Amino acid sequence: MKQQLLTSYLIELGITKDTPKEEVAAAKAAFRKKYLKQKKVEFRQKNRSVTLSFLRPDARDLEKEARVHNMKLPEYLKSCVSGYREQRFVLPDNTQVQRIELALQSITNVVNQLERRLSAGRQSGVGEMQGIREQLERMEQKMDTLLRCPVPLETYLQKEMERDPQLVQILLRFISRSLSHTSHVH
Repeated sequence: MKQQLLTSYLIELGITKDTPKEEVAAAKAAFRKKYLKQKKVEFRQKNRSVTLSFLRPDARDLEKEARVHNMKLPEYLKSCVSGYREQRFVLPDNTQVQRIELALQSITNVVNQLERRLSAGRQSGVGEMQGIREQLERMEQKMDTLLRCPVPLETYLQKEMERDPQLVQILLRFISRSLSHTSHVH
């Protein structure tokens, strides 16, 4: 698309194969400047820029977290805000943690079996190695899903209340104390 626009622009200016290189370079530079200006206008019409300020230690922590998730900082912050707005439970719940632990134990067991066979002088088959690779990929997919798509808070609370009916009373006392504390502060 950009190349077609450039070609059309050069033709409109009367640039031909015989035009001196310096003149062609200047025309291309002028097109680039005009093109980028137009793209900037389009970007600003669709997007709104927001500037955030953080204390340096907080900013370093956020940048570190973004790197852990292989994300750029703006993308990571958008993800955090989106998770908050959608009321997603940010950390994996106990069931999810147990699933991750079981998957890790399964992989560890297979690796230990292979290690014992190799130390006993027996060679491991290609099929077994393929099985380990597939288990690792499944575990990686599960972990990715569990950590990137956490359980919504409402769903989490419903499950926990089913598991422990006393949770409702605990939450009500907590909310009551929080409300009374808030009213005393104001």
